[in-house]
Amino acid sequence: MPLHLLILQMILAVALTSSSMLAATIDPPEETPTPEESKTVDTRWEKRSVRAENFKSRFLLSRKAAEAGFVTETKLREERMQNRRDCRESVRKANRDQRFAKLTACMQEDLTRTMDMLKARSEVIAAVPGIGEELRGLIVARSDLLTDAIGTIIEALDTGVYQDEAELHEARKNLREKYLLPYWLLLPRMKTEQSLAWISHLLLRAKTLMESGSLSPAVTAKITESQVCLEEAETALQEGLEQKDSQEMHSIFGQAQSNVISCIKLYREAMSTQEKELAPPAEAEQEPQWPKRYLRKLPKSRNE
Repeated sequence: MPLHLLILQMILAVALTSSSMLAATIDPPEETPTPEESKTVDTRWEKRSVRAENFKSRFLLSRKAAEAGFVTETKLREERMQNRRDCRESVRKANRDQRFAKLTACMQEDLTRTMDMLKARSEVIAAVPGIGEELRGLIVARSDLLTDAIGTIIEALDTGVYQDEAELHEARKNLREKYLLPYWLLLPRMKTEQSLAWISHLLLRAKTLMESGSLSPAVTAKITESQVCLEEAETALQEGLEQKDSQEMHSIFGQAQSNVISCIKLYREAMSTQEKELAPPAEAEQEPQWPKRYLRKLPKSRNE
């Protein structure tokens, strides 16, 4: 049974007892979790423990590498977008004799930047925590296949293998269907696993705090609210992993990711409230005591 439901049942039990002793004698006793329910809860926490193991330390260690890879990939993507805009304009202005040469050069430039982006992303994927080793290995393998396929096409463009626009179009189509899509479909799954690891880490921290018994009612209420939020997001992400449709998976992940951000905000509010409660009272600053000064009497005027 989830932790927030247990807390809610405890609050209701106390309220009923204090309102009427007679009601307490005739109401049926509170149901205890069945062995099956307890086992389900235990299994859920075991999975969270596995996901969150060394997550924070690995995240902190990999943060610089991940940020550097992200900056590099973003820069290359912007350059590729600009190159595509320039190429569209260049091809539009080219005459019939120039068109194929322009298309070939543009395709070669575009694929070169795409390959560099893949290399930058692979460095990030190899470093970031929260991804299962099986999924990580599959992503790396498909990235390598995609990179090799792109390299083969670039070499073919450079040596003049393709003779017309139809062959260029066919090469792009094969690259997309056989290599790009199988790789691209794994990325939302990777992001989902990362988010689940974050959620597991936060839920375990919240569980430890709740079990300490040292929280104020205000902090307890806020942490309970964040737990409910995180568990709902966790359920949504797990359902997304079971989706076969990539677009549906992207949609579920996007919504769940937005919800996770709200959950983290609630958790941080709880931590902020706790820090304020634990902080020693600030000493009131005494106003400076200025020495008494006596006004000097002005001399009387002659007319007085």
